[in-house]
Amino acid sequence: VNIARAGFSGIQTAGVINLNNGPLNGVQISGVYNQAGQSRGAQISLINVADDVTGAQIGLVNVGQRVVGTQIGLVNICDEMYGIPIGLVNIVERGIHNASVWWEGDTNTWFGVQNGTNITYSLLYAGIESEGRWVDLTGFGLGAGAGFRVESRPFYFDTDLSWRLLSEGETAQDRFTSLFDRARGAGFPSLRVAAGIAIGGGIGWFIGGTLDFESPLSWDNIGYFNRTDAALDLSSSSYDLRVYPTFFTGFKF
Repeated sequence: VNIARAGFSGIQTAGVINLNNGPLNGVQISGVYNQAGQSRGAQISLINVADDVTGAQIGLVNVGQRVVGTQIGLVNICDEMYGIPIGLVNIVERGIHNASVWWEGDTNTWFGVQNGTNITYSLLYAGIESEGRWVDLTGFGLGAGAGFRVESRPFYFDTDLSWRLLSEGETAQDRFTSLFDRARGAGFPSLRVAAGIAIGGGIGWFIGGTLDFESPLSWDNIGYFNRTDAALDLSSSSYDLRVYPTFFTGFKF
């Protein structure tokens, strides 16, 4: 066990615990627990706790207040994050936490969740044909990706890239299972660009465009890319690449 009562500059290493009641300028490495006031450098242990962090926290559980840098672990918790957290559970109190619904063209309705830092976010969404019913899963699709937000209140701009899966089948069960069968359904990268404005009460309205990519990575067993709308052909002699644009509008909450 190492204890620094008023601050520390350098390296603290211990088999079990490092405690620093003042600012840390350097590195804390222990087998179980690190604690510091303001941390400038790195904390490496099973559990890392600090006030403001400039640098990195690496462990199973990382806890900070204002983090400029990164947290890498199983569970990352902070008030503000200016950087990228890498973990299974990332909780940023003053980050991006939005649910949204948007209508893509006149065919699909999507429901999504954005969760992340002040700038970056993860995106999960699901949708059906606008005239279909959830119980039938007509035109059912899923997507997952990541993006970043630029905000100048009351306006904001989102850009994200995701992998989208679309279903095919006669019944709801067939449509659901086809999402995970490469021999059925469709899968392709999809880019969204949106501009929005905060209306009030946590509600915002946005409009934008989706670009679906037909590429060597994509698969299509439902004729999704046999569409009548114009496609931008970016193919060359070595690979095929076509981009299909669709406009959308929606609301975030």
